[in-house]
Amino acid sequence: MNLCPASRRIDPPLQRSTAGAPHPVYSDTSLKYKSKRAGYKRLHDSGFTLLELVLVMAVIGILAAIAQSGLLRPVTVRAREAALKQDLFVFRDVIDQFYADQGRYPNDLSELVELEYLRSIPPDPFTRSIDTWVAIPYEGDGGGIVDIRSGSEGVSSDNVAYSEW
Repeated sequence: MNLCPASRRIDPPLQRSTAGAPHPVYSDTSLKYKSKRAGYKRLHDSGFTLLELVLVMAVIGILAAIAQSGLLRPVTVRAREAALKQDLFVFRDVIDQFYADQGRYPNDLSELVELEYLRSIPPDPFTRSIDTWVAIPYEGDGGGIVDIRSGSEGVSSDNVAYSEW
């Protein structure tokens, strides 16, 4: 091992000459490589590394998953909630009309169809069945159905059970 300071290689400073002539180290214009501390890099190479491409694809995948779960699901849930609200409004309105006309509440939902207050019993938007409607009985004299609720066990976007609407 040689410890003599004179044996070290000293690179010339990387400054342009004041006369406008190119620097002696970079005077050849046909050089394809430029010296750097970490090694050599081609001057005309450009592009992305594999790591950069993988990271971009991962970010796109994450954004797509968020968009799919965050946008598509609530649209269908909101549509079913709107349909349930409309069905419950119509049922309750028809029950009130039946009471005003007949002086009593209907015994079951099929009586509303038989007496042409409804064309048919609509299916519950969440259970997709006409048999899951929950009839709330009248507690006074005469009996009958005073209210109707959904038979779904789900919870709305407002954190209220559909069966409590």
